[in-house]
Amino acid sequence: MADADGMLNSRVPEDTDLPLCHSTNKSAVPLIGLSPHIIDDRENVGKFLYLEGIEYFMWCTYDVHFYASFALLELFPKIELSIQRDFATGVLLEDRCRVRFLADGTWGIRKVIGSVSHDLGAHDPWHELNAYNIHDTSRWKDLNPKFVLQVYRDFVATGDMSFGKDVWPAVCTAMEYMEQFDHDGDGMIENDGFPDQTYDAWTVRGVSAYCGCLWLAALQAAAALARSLGHHDYAERCMVKFAKLNLYLKPSYGMVHTSIMTAEQVTTASPSMQINWLDNGIRHPQAFTTAEGIFIAGWSEEGYGYWFQTPEAWTIDGHYRSLTYMRPLAIWAMQCALSPPRAVLEAPRVNTMDRSYISPGTLQFLQDSVRKITPRNSCFGNTSSSSSCDC
Repeated sequence: MADADGMLNSRVPEDTDLPLCHSTNKSAVPLIGLSPHIIDDRENVGKFLYLEGIEYFMWCTYDVHFYASFALLELFPKIELSIQRDFATGVLLEDRCRVRFLADGTWGIRKVIGSVSHDLGAHDPWHELNAYNIHDTSRWKDLNPKFVLQVYRDFVATGDMSFGKDVWPAVCTAMEYMEQFDHDGDGMIENDGFPDQTYDAWTVRGVSAYCGCLWLAALQAAAALARSLGHHDYAERCMVKFAKLNLYLKPSYGMVHTSIMTAEQVTTASPSMQINWLDNGIRHPQAFTTAEGIFIAGWSEEGYGYWFQTPEAWTIDGHYRSLTYMRPLAIWAMQCALSPPRAVLEAPRVNTMDRSYISPGTLQFLQDSVRKITPRNSCFGNTSSSSSCDC
């Protein structure tokens, strides 16, 4: 623990210009304190799991890993690539075990091919995906774009060409899967009138700023990855779609809906939104304003005393949900913006000595299975969610 803590501290430069809220923030420590489950296998980095939070028992919850993954990318990049490979494999899998979704009582299958799984499971991770069963996450609009964005970010940050080639079939499948949510043929995805994204108590209908911007960014990321891998026709198709959607980039300002539970809560992913003020190392005074609020509330003497138990969110009167949550790791997004990885300025390369081992059979599966439905998984009788198997 001491060695790991020293590694965390060594990644933050001794910069007197950095405010106290940034240079002393220990939000990344819960990553270690959760005693992640590591399994040895043929891959030389093994497999890695960490909980969404001590109150949300799901491994590697992906919509939140979107914020937390900057810590892994900065500190343990091979582990981050291993997690992304796990989700890439899951994109091409289907699990037809029937699951009842708690929000509306309807039934569906546990994992739909082409969708990015919400998590890597609970009691049988990597094999029984999607422990989350409040909503049907195969209809969520943010998971697939977040997958494409994270894959491209990790590809650029590590410079690992082998990783890009390994996950490319899953990227293509994830992007194609999203086209079903363009209901009017204009190229923009629409939300379907239920909480179909990470804010799972917030109903959205039609084009939304949150999911719409993720889709636009995913088009650009997919195009950039395609160009790097030599798939220039695919890159051109993505950029043509993006160019048609520029009209959606015009700002529109509305009102705060106080009837929604999450609208008045402070989310600990807020630092990830401040990186726009830190472009190319330029430190705008407003960059640390929101991050300072997180620090004061969670860590200072006049705050709520969360410390290493920093929760998912809280209200102004100190009520909170889900202690020791993944999202506070978003502070590392700011550090990444302040000190971009060296590989960002270099061309991606083939990392033959350091890359994780992938068996020829697995590699062949990834190359050939973009449209192939894999054999159905078996169900486990001791699952924590309500499900049955029709296989």
